[in-house]
Amino acid sequence: MSSAKKWCIRFLFWLFGTQLYRANAAFGIMCKGSYVKKRGKLIILICFITAVVITGIWVVRTIRLQYPVCRDSQIMKQLESDEIAPEFVLQGKYYLLPSPMDAFLDDGWEIRMIYGRKMEQGYRKSVISDEQMLMPGECVDAVIRWKESSDQLNVQVANLSEESSKITEGQVIRVEMDSTWKSFDPVNRNGANRFVIKYGINLRTSGQQVKEMLKSLPGFLQEKEEYLLSEFEQIGIKIDGVEVYSIQLRQGSEMNMFSVSSNDVKRVRYKRTDQ
Repeated sequence: MSSAKKWCIRFLFWLFGTQLYRANAAFGIMCKGSYVKKRGKLIILICFITAVVITGIWVVRTIRLQYPVCRDSQIMKQLESDEIAPEFVLQGKYYLLPSPMDAFLDDGWEIRMIYGRKMEQGYRKSVISDEQMLMPGECVDAVIRWKESSDQLNVQVANLSEESSKITEGQVIRVEMDSTWKSFDPVNRNGANRFVIKYGINLRTSGQQVKEMLKSLPGFLQEKEEYLLSEFEQIGIKIDGVEVYSIQLRQGSEMNMFSVSSNDVKRVRYKRTDQ
């Protein structure tokens, strides 16, 4: 249960106790007959409980729907395009994939880990240094961390040029984050606005809302999948064989994974570390 809901419940209990006491005291002064007094108290109690229940339902709905989609005008102005594109606003900054890795580093992100791939007991990740070079068409997975908090972002970095380059000089062609991003953010005051895509969709938007917003778009994708005895629902937008938006829902509505990809993911290969 979130802290906002806890404080709301505490307030309702306090309001119920204090106001009921005052109502009883006032009615006791007004009514001298014990029978009338008891009936009056019962009526007041029933009316008050009904009012509290209705108020509680309204408050909970308000809290749950407070940030269903991003309503920040400055963020939404950057996402006004009608085209379906791998664009998003991350920590207040606008990105369109592919985007230079330098742009993320300049905006306050730092590299925590970089992975290549090696053929050893299957296709496994292997930690490599950021000083290694990427050949044309090669890519790596990386974990970057926001310097002002513990937020981490998974990115795919590729060399889209015709010459070898450092990983830090590559292009980010895919970003991915998980459900931990729904937590409160001390910088933006609201975790919902830390990562926003088309229509203001963010990690706190319900699965049903996302379906309603995306289902009319070309390339809408919806399918079921199972992983480790858990069932997930995958929805998104797939264009030219690439899932531009990919959203994994847990238990039918809760966001579990969110990714945005550019068309370049089709023409790159992972850097091999066992050669």
